[in-house]
Amino acid sequence: MSVFSTLYTYVTDALGRDDTLGIALAKEGVNFAYTLGALAFQPPELQTSSSLTATSGASSVSLSSLTGLHQINAIFNDTGSITVWLIPHGRWNAIRPTGALTYVKFASRYGNTLHHNSPTSDNSLSLFYLKTPVLLSGDGDTLEYVNHDSFIMAVATQYAFSCLEEKESADLFKTISDTFSIPLAIGSKLRSDVEEVLRSGNYSLSAP
Repeated sequence: MSVFSTLYTYVTDALGRDDTLGIALAKEGVNFAYTLGALAFQPPELQTSSSLTATSGASSVSLSSLTGLHQINAIFNDTGSITVWLIPHGRWNAIRPTGALTYVKFASRYGNTLHHNSPTSDNSLSLFYLKTPVLLSGDGDTLEYVNHDSFIMAVATQYAFSCLEEKESADLFKTISDTFSIPLAIGSKLRSDVEEVLRSGNYSLSAP
């Protein structure tokens, strides 16, 4: 795995300056690209899981203990050996169960809170989610995911050059941001639409 110093030194070499400002921008650029790469590629190293307890009679549980939580992919109820169905928060109040059920079967995330139907006893839930990487700070810090060093170095170098170009840097940095943020936004919308269709069951696997 590459270490922080290797990555930001590549950027300072490309800039042709290793003064205080050059090093600072190189480090910021690497962390910017590092986080962007995590969101764009969703590497398997950042796919993780953790357990939470849905308390008897309660209708929510805090997610603040899940460090770096970005996106919940699935929830499984270990107590009832059943899948917990994730519901978009905008529809939660319209379709959530109003009374207590034996097990947590439905849930909806809002910020750092997971809302769920009230169980009649404590339920152990396994959450499978994508986390964001911890930002690099020490020279010997290693990346939490692999196979994307070239992407990180390229974007970090563009970031640093942009910050050194005064007004042109603002325009260039916006162009760089748009290049990645627009496809990511479209991809996220499409993924959300597909997941919604799959959850609803309103599709057919038969040939036309």
